Amino acid sequence: MKAKLFCYNLEKLSSSAKNKCRKELLGHNDSSHDGKYRYQRPGLLQKIWNQRPVRSVVIVKERDSSGVIRVFEKYDVRYNTYEIKEE
Repeated sequence: MKAKLFCYNLEKLSSSAKNKCRKELLGHNDSSHDGKYRYQRPGLLQKIWNQRPVRSVVIVKERDSSGVIRVFEKYDVRYNTYEIKEE
């Protein structure tokens, strides 16, 4: 299996941009009517295979890496990409 490892940093973003990026990437819990109704809003990583070994690091399959890159570039996130090859 070929995979890509992403190391990202949200430090330079505004707090609203950080929250939007996290919600789009990781998903979030939403509620309405004073907490009467609760919803799980899925993020990109909930829809694809991934591993998160530590904070700010995510491993995804190579075919799914374009979606992660798209989110990072949308919010101007600083990131590094490394290829993982199975031998």
